[in-house]
Amino acid sequence: MEYQLYQAPQTQEILSVPITLIDGTSSMNREYKYIIQTYEQEFGDLQENQRRQFQWSYDLHDIYPYLNETRGNLTTVMAQLFKFMLSTTQFPFQYVTIILVSDGREQFDINAIMELCQLIKSRYSVQFLCISIGNQFPKNIIQSLKQNIENQDYTYNPLYQITRSDHQSYLQIQQELKLAFQYIRKLLAITPQYHQLCFDIYTSISTKQSQKYVASNELFLAQADQKIIIQNQQLVKCDDPNLILQFFRKSIENTFQRYELLQINEIIDEFKSTFTLLHKLNIGITQSEENSQQLELIQLILKVLEKIATSSPQDEALYQYIQQFKIRINSENPENIQELLEQPKSDNLEDQINKLQLQIQRSFENLFNLNSQNKQKISFDCFEEFRKIFTNCIKKFCELFENFQEQKMTEIQVLMTSFITYTEAFFSSEIFNISTIEQFQFLINVNEQFQILNSLKTEINIIKFKNIMENFKKMDFEINHQIDPYIQLNQLPQNNKKNDEILSEKFLIFLIDKNETLKTYSDSLLKCYLEIFSKVPPKKRLEINWHNNPTNNFKIISNQEFEKLQYESFKELLDFLQDKLKLKNKLIHLIILTDSEQYYEKLHLQIRFAQMSQYSFKIIYISIGIKIQTYLENYMFKIRQSLKNNYQLIKNIPKQLITQDQKPIGEEQSKQIRKNHIRIIQEIATHIDAANF
Repeated sequence: MEYQLYQAPQTQEILSVPITLIDGTSSMNREYKYIIQTYEQEFGDLQENQRRQFQWSYDLHDIYPYLNETRGNLTTVMAQLFKFMLSTTQFPFQYVTIILVSDGREQFDINAIMELCQLIKSRYSVQFLCISIGNQFPKNIIQSLKQNIENQDYTYNPLYQITRSDHQSYLQIQQELKLAFQYIRKLLAITPQYHQLCFDIYTSISTKQSQKYVASNELFLAQADQKIIIQNQQLVKCDDPNLILQFFRKSIENTFQRYELLQINEIIDEFKSTFTLLHKLNIGITQSEENSQQLELIQLILKVLEKIATSSPQDEALYQYIQQFKIRINSENPENIQELLEQPKSDNLEDQINKLQLQIQRSFENLFNLNSQNKQKISFDCFEEFRKIFTNCIKKFCELFENFQEQKMTEIQVLMTSFITYTEAFFSSEIFNISTIEQFQFLINVNEQFQILNSLKTEINIIKFKNIMENFKKMDFEINHQIDPYIQLNQLPQNNKKNDEILSEKFLIFLIDKNETLKTYSDSLLKCYLEIFSKVPPKKRLEINWHNNPTNNFKIISNQEFEKLQYESFKELLDFLQDKLKLKNKLIHLIILTDSEQYYEKLHLQIRFAQMSQYSFKIIYISIGIKIQTYLENYMFKIRQSLKNNYQLIKNIPKQLITQDQKPIGEEQSKQIRKNHIRIIQEIATHIDAANF
């Protein structure tokens, strides 16, 4: 298919057609007639074919007589209006201002008309304005309509509020309405940022998706077998070398912007299609003495494109060649492009650097592709693949120093920075799914390596640089099952951690240590908990027994749907529940009852696994005895650092020393214990705002 290059004309001020929608429901009975009177005063000079006005309740009507309907439905009204506009025989206008006059009491659902909104957005230039009667108009109606039907960036305030008060006189109402319609009348004159088109165009050769709009003065491609008419002006193709060179550069730079996302063979294909089309555009260029430099630049750029387009994906020097082209593409000096075409063969070390650069790029591209198959969760297979890539690249870096030349230190540092950037991108752009000690140990090792890698970015001492690389080569990935549960991973790039503050939905988990020595405490506290939290729906809470002897075991209680479930890992239990309860979309308030530091440390590690896998927690501890309380208080800083939040709360219950000759607890003492347990559970309920679960 043949294309020609055109330049869009300057956009001009246009008078948009107002469509006024006046609420005809009973809540508007005091203001309705004054709205109509003021509207006719301010818009009456417009001809009938220059404006449209409707009264509405459940559908559209003439503005006379006043309907006084009990209720209305803005959703069906907007649907009817959009269908009317999309009937081109009835509505032949391009630029439209929709004016909604209402107190905002009628129901509206943007999702029900989303398809119609998208059709309107693609066919018309619409601005949306609202005159609100009173201050109760839902702003989300305005925001959702603006977002889904406007295709230009308007800077005006779309909402004009009219005071509503029983003490307001009719003259005051009329005066406010007059100011509102005068304000809107001024906004009918618009200068569009884009021309809306009835044909497909491309604003760059590398753009895959066509569009039906173009900015003022923007260059674009359109099919050669059609008349190109914009603002009643038939355009002629561009043959100005300055404009063609401008379009050349824009198209090539668009490819560079997506460079990191493309495989090397895709890059070659991009430049091949760019060369083919630009070569055709070059044929019709007007030549003169004045534009000789631009013509020379165009010819040289075409030669570079041809060289890239005919290269083999296996050409190890191609990556560096493209990088040099990226640097020189905007040069106004033809000699800079000519130097690229005449570039001599690199020395041996430079070849090695270029080869390693390409290897790093390809290795990480394959890694990203592998991980995309896991739906953005870093799987253990990806960990293993990363380990191989990292080890191999470090080995290659060490080989560079075998025939090291001091003057190439800068290039090696650039290469190291590129390697670090790819490594950081892998860990910062993806979502971890950590379930095992082995996976966590891997992250600990990577954290240590990042600490060393970051020091290499600025290391200029050759001997130190080389020694660090040699030490890297000797590092291994040993699995240490005795992991500090509070170890910090500060050097690891921050992965896509959710903002807990935006999670509006809450979920409650009560985790009960089933150690036999805690039975009297746990049974009593569970009864108090079930009593106080009874108003929290069962679908929003779970109670889990946590057994620690001889192995960890987590079993759900008091929930018939899940009561037979038990898992050896708290993280595994959460992962099972995720499919049913979507816990990753909720803020989990986790109440932990225990008296054991040792058991808690194991649990804390599981909580960290879960948090790194996109679960969000606020933790409340019920510590039984002074020992666990002291431990938690001493370690609270580390706990907060490791979980990266400050939401922990500790409630302590004294632990009674049981002796052989101890008398049974009396009724009065038993009541006092229960009263204390009730108080603690009530304080927890208040802390987490249980009434609003």
